[in-house]
Amino acid sequence: DLPFGLSPFHPQEEIHFHFYFYFIMAEQEDGTYPRINGALLQSQQFEGMIVSAVGRVVGPNTFQTSDGTNITLDTDNIAEALVVDPNMCVEIIGSAQDATTLMAFVSRNLGTDMDLHIYDQMITVQQSSQYAHYFQEPLASN
Repeated sequence: DLPFGLSPFHPQEEIHFHFYFYFIMAEQEDGTYPRINGALLQSQQFEGMIVSAVGRVVGPNTFQTSDGTNITLDTDNIAEALVVDPNMCVEIIGSAQDATTLMAFVSRNLGTDMDLHIYDQMITVQQSSQYAHYFQEPLASN
């Protein structure tokens, strides 16, 4: 078993994932995944970027983000199908395709007792210009 609920890839899926992941990441700093909700996905300011969204899988290929927005999940790049469980909170890391679609690469079960309202408030604060400097990556010292 892999840590954090990561699913193993089949060899062909792994090659496709790495190709797509590195193609997208060429434009984005390694290991930096903006946390988004449905409203931020709909704004399309993160289109084409690797992002992290937290919410619940409420139907086949339907994900309800922390702000209650239903989006479409493209799960072709996840080895095992996501389990529809409206009680389980899940983090999806993937590529924002358009205003309503997230291409999922990795999923992590976060449990059933996570407060999505508080999480969504954190995203709102993080995106606020008043507090954004608290969430920026520190500059490397030379």
